[in-house]
Amino acid sequence: MPTTRPFSLLRPYLKNLLLLILLSSALRLLFFALNYQQFQTQNNSTLSLAFLHGLRFDLATITLCLAPWLLISLLLYVFNWQRSLVLFGKIYWPLPPLIIITSNVADALYFPFTGRRSGPEVFSFSQDLADQAGQLLGQYWLLAAVSVVSVIVFVKLSLGLLPTTSATSRPWYSRLVIACAIFFFAAVSIRSGFGSKPLNPSHAFNWPAASTGHLVLNSTFTLLRQDLSKLKKINFFASDKQARQLNDLQSAPWPTPANRDNVVIIVLESFALEYLSDNRDSPGYAPFLQQLMKQSLNFTDAYANGRRSIDALPAVLAGLPTLMQEAFITSGYLGNNVSGLAQVLQREDYQSWFFHGAKNGSMHIDTMSKRFGFENYTGRNEYPDQRDFDGKWGIYDEPFLQHMASTLNTVPQPFVAGVFTISSHNPYSIPAQYQGDFPLGTLKIHPTIGYTDMALRKFFATAKKMPWYDNTLFVITADHTSLSDNPDFQTATGRHRVPIVLYSPKGKIPAGDSNKVAQHTDLPITVLDYLGLSEKYRDQLLPFGHSLLAESAGEAFFVESDQYVLVNESSILLASKDFQRVEFKPKASTAHQGDKARLQMLKRLKAKVQIYNNGMLNNDLLR
Repeated sequence: MPTTRPFSLLRPYLKNLLLLILLSSALRLLFFALNYQQFQTQNNSTLSLAFLHGLRFDLATITLCLAPWLLISLLLYVFNWQRSLVLFGKIYWPLPPLIIITSNVADALYFPFTGRRSGPEVFSFSQDLADQAGQLLGQYWLLAAVSVVSVIVFVKLSLGLLPTTSATSRPWYSRLVIACAIFFFAAVSIRSGFGSKPLNPSHAFNWPAASTGHLVLNSTFTLLRQDLSKLKKINFFASDKQARQLNDLQSAPWPTPANRDNVVIIVLESFALEYLSDNRDSPGYAPFLQQLMKQSLNFTDAYANGRRSIDALPAVLAGLPTLMQEAFITSGYLGNNVSGLAQVLQREDYQSWFFHGAKNGSMHIDTMSKRFGFENYTGRNEYPDQRDFDGKWGIYDEPFLQHMASTLNTVPQPFVAGVFTISSHNPYSIPAQYQGDFPLGTLKIHPTIGYTDMALRKFFATAKKMPWYDNTLFVITADHTSLSDNPDFQTATGRHRVPIVLYSPKGKIPAGDSNKVAQHTDLPITVLDYLGLSEKYRDQLLPFGHSLLAESAGEAFFVESDQYVLVNESSILLASKDFQRVEFKPKASTAHQGDKARLQMLKRLKAKVQIYNNGMLNNDLLR
């Protein structure tokens, strides 16, 4: 029977939204109960905040689930086609409870085997899941039965909230305003605010703790919002164990007693090796860094594992290269079992702090630092004097590095700290008082290389006066290369060449140039080797790096122009993603070019790809 109250869409929509939010919260509680061991170290306050933060993802998820219905229903509402709207609701409204319940219950059971919320990659195992459906239902029949009953109950409750037709309705202009308001609310809910970046799974690991990220998320959200990273299972070798054996570079640990030195990792924005003079006795664009290299162990054949800032930190802080087009931090594999250097050192009672002068959230740096174990973070938002803002990107490097030094002077030792500079990033801003002080060079980045180098010099001058300086290992590198006007650096390998420098003020690491091939992923195991901890924590590090302090030969591995690249001391191997095209070339005319060397490099390259792909898919990179 039609009612006399004006036909309403807003009231039923909001009631159904609230009902589905309550359902999602109940499913999060179920997920917590079934996976309690994963979160048992968290205190009640952190767990409560995780449930609270989860509401943000629930609202976005439910709005996404209702979006097709909403778009059509808004049009039907504006034109006052009440019967069609109600009929469409009866057809569509059962779907969201069904999707939300089945995806979250199934994933609550699957989570212990994968260690992460499932994304679209789960469909690559659809045949395996279908094959096991019978035994899974037999094993979890009670939960399956409860799920079926829950679906029936919540579908019935949802349908009970549908609007009913009415003999009266609001004026057309009133319906249009209401429809626009609902649409605006839905759009904001899906994005979760007005920020420049929409809500994505990585945000769940920002707050209240990285270790509660999976609790904050819901599985419907990860299924809907995670992009497939196009990884496929690979079987170049009979087993992943065989691949790992081929990948291993046998070497003894650096002969040093365990120590508790501090560690400071400095990642310089866009500091390509090209900007450091080939003749290090000439000024170049970074005279201080070049001088510091003479007092350090300097690797002259060093490579970044990626070409983007978002790819650098996983390699530098956790030893994880980038083989996917999508960055690890925004991929469906973010929740995989990966240990960062800071996470390992926390077990040795190290304090951890990361600094980045850009606005919090920029390039997901804050998320990455938390994900890889840094407990404290200072970005532009936390920086105390916004007068040092460059007006476009973040805090100028000079004052920001000084703030970092002062902050570290208050941190109990030992500590591990990282900093990512910003001023040598486009738009290449330099403070007004320094305009014209640095060589213009031939590229617009060159003056800012000089500015950041000056900021680095002043940072070391300040740090040198502090009590923690002498017993600190400084690791200096760049995130990636940038603008180039030197043909030698415009090759597949040249576009990845960056400085990698290890500096010990007290000379614990002998100074000098090393032609050993080095890469970002070598840095975590190298730091642990320096601290005498490499053997203790070897199983906590990824298999893509080797200690630069060991006597074994080095190598570098990365993707460039959609091809795999493997570099060793004498040769370079390039292969297409399908390995149908392979190019092997020596670094110098005297290098060995035989088929045996080519085949050996090809095997090692395939082993790395198999370890990476299968390890990501199976979440077993750590063994």
